[in-house]
Amino acid sequence: MTEPTSDIPASSSIVTSGTLLGKFEAAGATIREKYCSRGNEGREVVMFPPAPNLSSFIDAFHRDTLSNREKIEKQRQDEYEAEVEVFRALEKEENIIVLHGLKYTHQQYTECVPSHTHSDCKKKDQEEEGECDFVVIGDKFLVVLEVKSPDMNSKNPEKMFSDRYWESRHQRTRTLELIKGVFQKSCSTEDTVIFDFSIFNRLTKDEVGKFGKYRKLPIDEKKTLVLKDNLINFKEWWKDNVLSKITTEMQPLETRPINSLLALWSADNKNICKTENCSFAQCILEIDEKLKSEKITRVPKGPINKDFKGASPVFKKYLGIECLTAEQAIIYKSKKTFLWINGPAGSGKSVLLLGKMIDLLEKSRAKVKREGGTDSDQSKCLLLAFGDHSLDNYKHALEKAGLKTVSFSLGRFDEISVNTTEASEIVEALQTVVSNGDYDLLVVLQCFWGQRCTIGAFFFTPFSVQGS
Repeated sequence: MTEPTSDIPASSSIVTSGTLLGKFEAAGATIREKYCSRGNEGREVVMFPPAPNLSSFIDAFHRDTLSNREKIEKQRQDEYEAEVEVFRALEKEENIIVLHGLKYTHQQYTECVPSHTHSDCKKKDQEEEGECDFVVIGDKFLVVLEVKSPDMNSKNPEKMFSDRYWESRHQRTRTLELIKGVFQKSCSTEDTVIFDFSIFNRLTKDEVGKFGKYRKLPIDEKKTLVLKDNLINFKEWWKDNVLSKITTEMQPLETRPINSLLALWSADNKNICKTENCSFAQCILEIDEKLKSEKITRVPKGPINKDFKGASPVFKKYLGIECLTAEQAIIYKSKKTFLWINGPAGSGKSVLLLGKMIDLLEKSRAKVKREGGTDSDQSKCLLLAFGDHSLDNYKHALEKAGLKTVSFSLGRFDEISVNTTEASEIVEALQTVVSNGDYDLLVVLQCFWGQRCTIGAFFFTPFSVQGS
């Protein structure tokens, strides 16, 4: 399977009406054709969304002493970070489609599971009925994964484990019923191969073995637990517990119910299938917009984490950023002349480096003015972006800061530097680019490193004008 395209679809949504599953099948077929078509090798994983959305949990806590409200928020952060860990592990598998964060309403669930009625739960059609952290779709199987990250430093870690386990068990059961209902209604199939597991990324086998509540679980239930030991070598675990169970006699999954699941993942609570959510470009734009509008926590009124700092005037004036995380503030204030910043999509690397770049050039401009120099004496900056990344989103900020911008293409990263994963060789190649062009400052944005969603950014300058 090929990587989803980064183009934003011209039609942003498909409105469903009539028979819900029938409309979902049609919408899902569009998604599958555009984002899941097989390439020459047909072995890559397709992730929906293409990158995990971390914008709601970017304000990580770095203090040991937290209020009760902060502890609750940190627990949510820990569990989402655990989901990202699983997201990265699944990216390394082959020939699968991964739905991250499948949510479904009461109406959507009842459409697939008719035995579930209003009398059962009293929920309205558009209310959320359930959610699942991951649904993995293979050629002949499906896997339901629930991820939990209980705090083992709590006063009662055994109770914490037990509560999280049964919560995940309930979520798995409900999602299994949903998927079976989709297959049964779409193609009258009742023997679909579906595995389900609960992942505990902080618990080792030795630790969980000390809990009486765990020891009382039936053997089959214990086999549904994926622990820290398994995540260390997830590929081997996946092979032993999923792939080894698939036989040549098993039939491939029917297309129609898979299409329905793809559409269900993209649908909102009004059954509008937002196909743009499948686009990598749209994924980044949405995260960026949330960051720019200061919605950097789950609470729009302001960050729960009091470690957040107000951004410098450069960020407010040119980039519309009101505050920085503690980690961003450290990088911004750093006087190191070489920085390597590694972080997921939407974590704020690009805007941070742009602010730092504008700040340095403003200081250079002020220094030249004090010393009676001319514009030609000012520091020259080279801003590079590799792959499919565009600088158009940053041109306005740069021009607003009085910096001249020139658009040109240098091709892909591996065409500029050596084809290597050694950081020292890449740095040497970049230094050559700077020296050949007589630049004083080099900023590299969106350098794809390793898996396609692991993104880094370079900041390099042969000399420092900070403090001048």
